Amino acid sequence: MGFHTNLHLIRHSHASILVREKEHPAEVARRLGHDIKTLLDNYVHKNDENAKRIAKDFEDKIMRIMENKNVTRKPHMD
Repeated sequence: MGFHTNLHLIRHSHASILVREKEHPAEVARRLGHDIKTLLDNYVHKNDENAKRIAKDFEDKIMRIMENKNVTRKPHMD
């Protein structure tokens, strides 16, 4: 592993951590000199746990909205 590889790993980790910590993707992309698509394609790691967390967060937000508007949840039909 050469010096260039180590710098690349640090750069990649820097971007991944910032995105994971919910820094705005446009700002992270600007710091790296990328557009947002490049940032998301190369630095945001997609995994099942992250997808489950996002789905659960979204469901929780929808449920709060429904509760605030006194909307009852219909039973789920499987």
